[in-house]
Amino acid sequence: MELYVPGEIMDDQPRADAAEAVATTLDSVNRQLGGMVGVYSTLARSVTIDDAAANADLQALGRISKELASMQRHWEGSIQLRNYAENYAERARSIDIGTITSSANVETLQRLWDNDSGLTKLVVGREVQRGLYEGIESAACYCPSTINEDLRWAGVFIGHNTNLRELVFCGHHSRGIFAAKSTADAFAELDNYLQFLSGVSHNTSIVSLEFNELTNGDIRAFFANNRNLRRVASFDCEFGGGGDWLLSSMLRGCQSLEDIRLTNNLGEGERPTTTIEALSTQTQLEYLALSVMNVGNAECRALAELPVISNLRTLNLSVNNIDDAGVEALVGAVANGNKLCSFDLSHNRSITTRGLQSLAVFLESSQCNLLRLSLLSSGVDDEGANILGMALANNRKLKFLELVVNYYSYCLITAQGWSALDDVLCNTSSVQATSQSNHILTSFSHENIAPSIGGESGAIPSSLVYSLEMNKRGAMEAARRKIIRHHLGSDEGMGYFVDMGPSALPHLLACVQLDELSLLYRFVRSLPSELGIVPAAETAQMGPQRKRKKTSGPTLCIESAKK
Repeated sequence: MELYVPGEIMDDQPRADAAEAVATTLDSVNRQLGGMVGVYSTLARSVTIDDAAANADLQALGRISKELASMQRHWEGSIQLRNYAENYAERARSIDIGTITSSANVETLQRLWDNDSGLTKLVVGREVQRGLYEGIESAACYCPSTINEDLRWAGVFIGHNTNLRELVFCGHHSRGIFAAKSTADAFAELDNYLQFLSGVSHNTSIVSLEFNELTNGDIRAFFANNRNLRRVASFDCEFGGGGDWLLSSMLRGCQSLEDIRLTNNLGEGERPTTTIEALSTQTQLEYLALSVMNVGNAECRALAELPVISNLRTLNLSVNNIDDAGVEALVGAVANGNKLCSFDLSHNRSITTRGLQSLAVFLESSQCNLLRLSLLSSGVDDEGANILGMALANNRKLKFLELVVNYYSYCLITAQGWSALDDVLCNTSSVQATSQSNHILTSFSHENIAPSIGGESGAIPSSLVYSLEMNKRGAMEAARRKIIRHHLGSDEGMGYFVDMGPSALPHLLACVQLDELSLLYRFVRSLPSELGIVPAAETAQMGPQRKRKKTSGPTLCIESAKK
């Protein structure tokens, strides 16, 4: 594609047309370079035409456009960038590190160059982040000036290192990396970033890359030579309207990924169409997060058709535009495998009872191995709680069903819905029903914070909170404590065991502990004396030879029944 690059802006050319011409050119370059220069396009359109300095600004933008077009011609081959990197690598062998960066960064650069085996994680970011890693021997923070050369030096030293395993790159939407205040500084910033990328592209030891709050940064060069990458994360990055194309190019350039986490990287109205298509190249993928990525039903259907969907252990599609049709497509795909352990559909507010019904069928399936299902702010009301409750009655694997942020937050479920869930966790209609209740689920809260037993908990019954806390102790202990609480403390509950006769004794012994022997005593006193189980108080009438040694607990004498 031939780019139009404005030269000198003629006096008789309307300045409004000139501004639009520059903006159009920069938009085209922005598209082809993955969104690095979207900021300049915005600047061109914001020029006040009547401003006396407007013509000079447009001239500067025109020169930047020429330089960017030149960079584009060299980008794919990377010949110019490679030469720069080799030049810096040669200089690095003899340079005094103290002369190329601030004193706060010297130790980090030295450890990188010395290939310190103890340094496995590097954070390239803002000064405010440095304190987060003080005292952590395996991690360091490098805080460069993007206008000066220390950013490109960081790339050279990272490319040289063979022990680094994690690289976190942090920008900022308002200040810090990629936040130059003038066109001259903006170009210097961009040039240094390109050199940084060229240096980093020589590294082959990094297995985890994370990008935070980058603005117009092309991240493809990180994947140029490294075939050992296993994890890539990109959070809140602004790629100037070309996010989908850039992310898909990144994914196609690295096919060894096991963990992909993408959050809020697309422009307004942009859809992750080609990004999802590129996932077809990831045959080892186990963790996929597409959060705040404008995923709708069409994208859900595209995901469902990917072979890798049945291999996922975690799928996070929170804060998107998914409704019942999308849920049905996803459930139908993940049900074909049995590996999915965590499924996050939180903040998809168009999910109704129809979508919950398909999830309920999945939860009851023998193929379901989910441990966590998040439906925070997804429209679950009392009817939805009933649907999920019936599924949980037959599910013995799910541990976390997130319906509220915490037990004090607002949600659509009222006392009626919580009561239905309470009955699933502890059905008190009989001892048998209690023992067969759900003793696996431990939380309905994202924060996993429960109020104290008997404390204020809004519409959530204290008995439900108690059951959740007991379930955290393990299924057998939870069943034991629920039976004791709801049955052995009453004559009706004790009668269940009494009716079983002496054969109930082993079962009762399994329920009580040393501090609960009074329950065992009540059971013995309730048995008919003709069965041969005699309370200790009556042994005095049998003679001293029948007495047993005193113990700290209730003394029982069990005599064989006479034939």
